[in-house]
Amino acid sequence: MKLTMIKNQAKWFFEAALIVCTIISTNTFSQTWTPKHYWTFNSSNPLADSTGNAPLNPTYFQSTYTIGTAQPSIGVGKYLKLSSSSKAITSNVSFAPDSGFTFEFLFRPGANINEVVQFITRRDGAISIRYCFPYFRFTTKSIPSGSSTAVTDNWDLNLSGIGRGTYGYYMDGNWHHLVFKYNAKTGSKEIWVDGQNPTGFLKSITPGSIPLNSGSTNSNIIDLNTNTAYYQYVGDMDEIALYTYALPNPMIYKHYQEFAQNKPYSFGNTTTNPPTASPITAGINPQEYAPGHPNSTTDALVQLKTFPSSRNKPGSTLFPNFSVFNPAHVAGYGTSSSSQATLVQRSKEVQIELVKNFNYALMVTSNTSRYTSFTDTSDYDGAWIKLANQNPTWKTSANTYWPQLSPNVIGKASKSPYIESTSLPSNSYLRNSAGQFLDMYGNIVTSGRTISPETPIDSLKLDGQTQKILFI
Repeated sequence: MKLTMIKNQAKWFFEAALIVCTIISTNTFSQTWTPKHYWTFNSSNPLADSTGNAPLNPTYFQSTYTIGTAQPSIGVGKYLKLSSSSKAITSNVSFAPDSGFTFEFLFRPGANINEVVQFITRRDGAISIRYCFPYFRFTTKSIPSGSSTAVTDNWDLNLSGIGRGTYGYYMDGNWHHLVFKYNAKTGSKEIWVDGQNPTGFLKSITPGSIPLNSGSTNSNIIDLNTNTAYYQYVGDMDEIALYTYALPNPMIYKHYQEFAQNKPYSFGNTTTNPPTASPITAGINPQEYAPGHPNSTTDALVQLKTFPSSRNKPGSTLFPNFSVFNPAHVAGYGTSSSSQATLVQRSKEVQIELVKNFNYALMVTSNTSRYTSFTDTSDYDGAWIKLANQNPTWKTSANTYWPQLSPNVIGKASKSPYIESTSLPSNSYLRNSAGQFLDMYGNIVTSGRTISPETPIDSLKLDGQTQKILFI
């Protein structure tokens, strides 16, 4: 009898344990990671929040926007398109996570993107994400454990590596999946790019909590983009999701895979871990340096001739590059003891190399004030002009410096340009309301004059006539 009871008790304990394990397993498998907000732009009301919490509101700041439709196999359905006239688009509700948050989205920069753009910000500055040249800035504000004072952390992630670690990776005209994750309890900040968290894309700060601003919930409102013109984002955004916790790594990778399959995010749990991140650093490419680097003795002309050709396609109709440097210096002018004839010949070789292999316009003069040497083929300008005449299909360029013009070359008395003249009518110069002359910084001056933008153009026409003669 006792033996039977022991067997029955053992069976009961085993079955109970099995039921508990099954429940735990089932809960883990069925867990969902629901965002606080999720804007897909795919519904009949494109600015609606898929969670039902907060539609985006562009009218609050009178922002313009358009809704684009992705091409087949590119992107995910419809998306938000922002132009240079777009301003902040607000969510109008409080976003007040305590222990962490995650912000994930797709983005595709526009051609006229600013050097610094604001993706998202919470109005108290506790959350701010910017894309800059050449770095990401991930700003968080937290109250360290044991303290009552909020501390701001501006994390600038430099994009000077390779692959996901370079600025150019994001400027290729394609969509990219970005995730900015912060776990305030552990102090971990992470940036994920296209399903990977590369080496160095993680930072640890002092653990703590995020300010709640319970007395000023308006401070917790999230805005996309910004009203500051030079920070405004020009480009596309899609699949914008905000979470009030740090999203697990397997979910980030899952969402990247769904984006790659042109699907919206799904939020059922997954246990598939991301692959090892691709490297973002590499050894130097010797072709990017002079032969013999770092102790090169090869002169600039040989370096130019042996450097890999530029990526411009043969027959390209793009307007050629304009030289802001003097080819004579590349040839050795000022640094070489070679004869004038040798340096002039070398400068022609520099020009030919730049024109044929690097899509440059042929510079016919480094300064139009050197007009006296235009017909002297033993000097740089004359030799370059002759080379241009021998190759009439080549585009040409010329450098000019307005302050160095001399109107006396067209028979006028002045040897200095009228842009620097101090004898023009008083209304040609910067003045305050009292008629006192000002410098370019607004300081009152008693000597010298600064030309005003309202100077009558006729006052400067002699400079233009001088320049016209030099170009002819």
